[in-house]
Parts: sequence; structure tokens; C-alpha cells
Amino acid sequence: FFHEIKLDEAALSAISNMNLSSMNETDILHFMDDFLAPVVPKTLSTYESIQQKAPLFGVDIIQLPNNYACYVMTLSHCVGDGVTYYNVMDEIHREMNQLNSHKDLVWSHPDIANHEVFPDRFSPRDASISYGFPFFLGLLKNFVNMKKQQKSYIILDKNKVRDKKDDLLALGDEVHLSDNDVITAALCEASSSSDIFAYTMNMRKRHSHFGGNFHHEIPFSRNRATDPRAFRNIVKNGFYFDTNELPICPFVLGKVGRISSIASVQKLIKPAAMDRIVCHAMLSSFCENVPLDTAFIISMNDEAYVILHNFRELDLGYGSISELQCHH
Repeated sequence: FFHEIKLDEAALSAISNMNLSSMNETDILHFMDDFLAPVVPKTLSTYESIQQKAPLFGVDIIQLPNNYACYVMTLSHCVGDGVTYYNVMDEIHREMNQLNSHKDLVWSHPDIANHEVFPDRFSPRDASISYGFPFFLGLLKNFVNMKKQQKSYIILDKNKVRDKKDDLLALGDEVHLSDNDVITAALCEASSSSDIFAYTMNMRKRHSHFGGNFHHEIPFSRNRATDPRAFRNIVKNGFYFDTNELPICPFVLGKVGRISSIASVQKLIKPAAMDRIVCHAMLSSFCENVPLDTAFIISMNDEAYVILHNFRELDLGYGSISELQCHH
């Protein structure tokens, strides 16, 4: 479950004089990919994990010089998805901080037959398009286009995101907007390689003690979600396309992507004795060999969000995304 990784002498010597607290966000991400990623065990596919009888969940701990430490968590998708990830980290958080524990995760329940939950408005046709043969055809097409992917990080200034949100709220049309609404809309505005995005809904209240894969995603038109207020309405309504209205062509053509926010998970991982989280992020290798546009929104630290993405077409100089970025 927990495994300690020791850096070799060459790596320790190279980083011994580095002060992580004084690094800017870009330098920290380069530090992760240059020094930490090479020593982290390769993430295995589900098939490889089963064949090698490898752990499906684990945490690697790396002790760094100058009283720093790094943890790397691995969770196989055959065990669960982001909902399960949150629930597992919540249990660890409560145990480490001696809080009242939730009841154990439930892995078999009538509400999650086959470990899958689809949106309420999904018909069998909608589920088949989203996760069946049309989607599979699009994935095959995108395998050819993977060389066009721009796998990279985008660093956003939290103060700029909140200023943008406050300006929109001041217009008086909305009573609530989240930072995530602003960020997701900016991604939709700057991206042009997908016509439909699927956004993972918050399932924690509905299935706060369940483990498994919850395909509770809202497919929506990218063009209609370039305004944060429009995206907020999509999330609030819980759907964009009505039953049996999901278009098949974007799925067959591979012009469907996914945007997920895991910003809330980072709030769980801070023991009381810890002064400051320097960085939460995914290693860039997480986006390798993913044959569709994918973006993960992460709360990096108190000052910045980081987006790990592999979009084939993304113009960082266009629209709101250009205004929200950190510039070092």
C-alpha cells in the first residue's frame, strides 16, 4: 500500500540546494517531471496490472532534502474513477488527522449495479453513443491524431480567476458562479479540436461512500459553454442534450473531449502539522496515450490552479484563458 522511494545520490546532489518554496509554479512542474517522474514506477494498464498481479491502489513516498516530501498516488481505473479517488483520499485524510471516520466504502450496491451510473436523462441510445461503438470509432480515429496533441500544463492565477468571476457576478444575472465555471468556459473558448465536451458531475453527495466507476458526465456543446454563466446553467440543470438528442457525428469523428475538476481533492491532503502545500499536480505522463482531448483542473497551491491537458488545438492567446494565466 505505502512504498518509500529513495532517490539516488546523483538526484539528491542535483536538488540539495533547491528551495521549493521559492520556486515559481512553472519551475516546480519542471522539477516534478525532471526529477520525480523518472523514479516513480511506471503506471501499468489494467491488463498489465492483472497479469503481473500488481497493486491496484498504492501510495509512493519520496523523501526530499530540506524537510520536503512528495507523495504519488496510483489508482487503477478498474477499481474506480475520480469519485472513488475522492472517497479514498477522504478516508486517508480522516485517518491521518484523527477525525471521525466515514463508514467503509461500499463496493456493491443496487444503486451502482455494474459499478456504473449514467445521467438520469440518458436513454440506452445515449449511453451507447457515449460509451459504445460510435465512441470507440472516434477513439480509433484519434489514435492517428495523437501526434498532434499538445500535452502541457497551463498555470492560472487564482486571483485573476476570482476577479473574472466577481465581474460576471456584478452583472447581476447569476447568484452563484464557481472558479471552475470560469476555467471550464475559458478552456471551451480556446479549444477547437472537440465539438462536444463531457464534464464530470459532482457525485460526492450522491455516492459519498461508494467505490466504482461513475460515468455521470454531462455532454454539452463546446460553443455554448464559452460563457461561464452558460456553463453554470448546464451544471445546475444537470443536462444539456435532452433524451435521445445526443448527436452521433462528433463521437464517430473523434471530436469529443473530457474536462474534469479534481480541485476539491487537494483540500483533503493537508495534515494539521504541515505548514504549506508547495504543489499538487498530475505528472505530465498522465496524459500520455489518451486518444481524446482531456483536461484536468487542479488546485496547485494557494496561489494558482494548474490544468494538465493534451488538447490537439488550443490557442492560449485567445479569449479569457490568455487573461487568467500566471506570467513568470
